[in-house]
Amino acid sequence: MIIGVPKEIKKGEYRVGITPSGVEELRRDKYIILIEAGAGEGATFPMVNIKKQVEILLKERKSSRRRNSL
Repeated sequence: MIIGVPKEIKKGEYRVGITPSGVEELRRDKYIILIEAGAGEGATFPMVNIKKQVEILLKERKSSRRRNSL
């Protein structure tokens, strides 16, 4: 299964839909994680930990929606 994590688009929003430990757990269970570039930039944990673990860092929202549609 592929799980996509989009960048928040609301002004002043810094949350992200997954934590580094969440990425680790899902990867252990063989999920593929896609993260939109810029997601979680203002989060309180280092996104670099997540970005090192993901297969694809998406550069634009259009491609993430296309790849995640069911």
